[in-house]
Amino acid sequence: MRSLRESEENFRALAQTTSAIIFFYQGESLVYVNRAAERVTGYSKDELLKMKFWEMIRPDYQKRVREYCLARQRGEQVPSPYEAGIITKGGEMRWVEITAERIMYMGKPAGMATFFDITDRKHAEEKMRLIQFAIDNFMDSSIWLNLEGQIIYANKATCQSLGYSADELLSMRIWDIYPDCPYERFLERWNKAKRSGAFNFQSMHVRKDGSAFPVEVSANYLKFENKEYLITFARDITIRKQYEEALSDANAQTEFYLDLMGHDINNLNQVALGYLELG
Repeated sequence: MRSLRESEENFRALAQTTSAIIFFYQGESLVYVNRAAERVTGYSKDELLKMKFWEMIRPDYQKRVREYCLARQRGEQVPSPYEAGIITKGGEMRWVEITAERIMYMGKPAGMATFFDITDRKHAEEKMRLIQFAIDNFMDSSIWLNLEGQIIYANKATCQSLGYSADELLSMRIWDIYPDCPYERFLERWNKAKRSGAFNFQSMHVRKDGSAFPVEVSANYLKFENKEYLITFARDITIRKQYEEALSDANAQTEFYLDLMGHDINNLNQVALGYLELG
């Protein structure tokens, strides 16, 4: 008996100090809640013990959570852990990871559920998905490289502009599409980006069919979890180059005509001076 009491006391001490929500439920009613349950949900202990175990669950998750909890009490095998949303007393939606076990409580089958608050993790994952979606669908080409020059990521624009599939690009090195960037030059650019954080340069991309087009590249050095990367964004500047060439040709023609006009005017001046001298 003494050992049993000590075990109960140890459990209660642990349950009341943990940051995880702990519920005991029997049938559909809550029969025990810890302090974390009050803190996270915003409900008092008395309020929680008057609720059904599924009432704080977000409506679109209630059916699944209710079925799982009732099935567990019957001794059936159900998934664990799993995720669900809960709604606090103040109306805030939070995400939890639920683990549960079948227990005996007061001589009857019950369930013990532990809710781990994963709201911050879910929000971080959502932001990462948004960032990944934005990069995947960015209008400019984006290529991520490791120190060996291996392409470890290429977005949709890269595949479309070069004519390679993503799988093909992931088996290639950067010099396979940058003809002017052998490993030695790549290493120079890597070190330059590492020193400055980022820099821009112009180069040429070579498509799968062998054709090439000019690009303006932004190279960005990044260190994440002790791994180094070079993140590049490349913009096709074919039209800009054509415009610059056309403008250069126009300027050259303008200078030619100005020189020609200057030469003709000078000749006219010489003729006029000759007439004046004859007069």
